[in-house]
Amino acid sequence: MKLTPEVYPIVEYLSKFVVLSEREVKSFVSKLQYKTCKKGDILLKEGDVCNEIYFILQGTLRAYTKVDGEQNRTFNFAFDGTVFTEQVSFASQQPSTDYLDALEDCKLLYITHERLQWLFDKFHGWERAGRLINQFYFCDERNRVRSFMLDDATLRYKKLLIEFPAVEKKIPQHIIASYLNITPQSLSRLKKGL
Repeated sequence: MKLTPEVYPIVEYLSKFVVLSEREVKSFVSKLQYKTCKKGDILLKEGDVCNEIYFILQGTLRAYTKVDGEQNRTFNFAFDGTVFTEQVSFASQQPSTDYLDALEDCKLLYITHERLQWLFDKFHGWERAGRLINQFYFCDERNRVRSFMLDDATLRYKKLLIEFPAVEKKIPQHIIASYLNITPQSLSRLKKGL
């Protein structure tokens, strides 16, 4: 892969965490691979080891788990210009307890665990970037869990709209309700009350 215009948003996103040298950026870009997926495609299943971090050029991904073996409980989304993976499985290289799927057709760049580890070993800037990005996502996940423990559904919904302004246009209502841990009917009532 070369440093093309579609790669620039990823480099810009990473620059929020750390300034990388031109050599570090070129090495990273050379390790990226391109993939497309269709709406409904499953990128990771429970029991598989997550081996890829996705950089979303276009589309929407979600993370979910199955409750009682059938009901899907959504716990995260990712949209254009963001990074997404199943962090625990990726970091530990142990089987995942979750699923990742495409909520719409997607264009993705990705890097494998092995290639990312090579960057960490070779470049101090990448090792620092990995640490800072992990800290950011750890804090984000903690805040989300805290919100589910302390906030009512209305406040969680408002926070969702602030965090993901495109959610109403891109995500089906039953999936938003799943994310909020309420029924679709409760979501309808909640929206009418706002």
